[in-house]
Amino acid sequence: PTVAMIPKLDKIIAIESFDPTHPLGNKGIGESGITPCAAAIACAVFDAIGVPITSLPLSPEKVAAAVAGDPGAPA
Repeated sequence: PTVAMIPKLDKIIAIESFDPTHPLGNKGIGESGITPCAAAIACAVFDAIGVPITSLPLSPEKVAAAVAGDPGAPA
């Protein structure tokens, strides 16, 4: 399938809802697809360097400190 195969939309239908668990009453829709990305990247870094980094963000400084075996570096 390609974008050219998608039928043209004549109108957009918005469904309003209220989520009492969110401060603004919003509901999310796209977050579920991106949630596992950080864990997958952290696992790839662990596989590459052999040292787990258990806090985000995975910065170059954290990776370099982990490779160097710096015990004072954040995990």
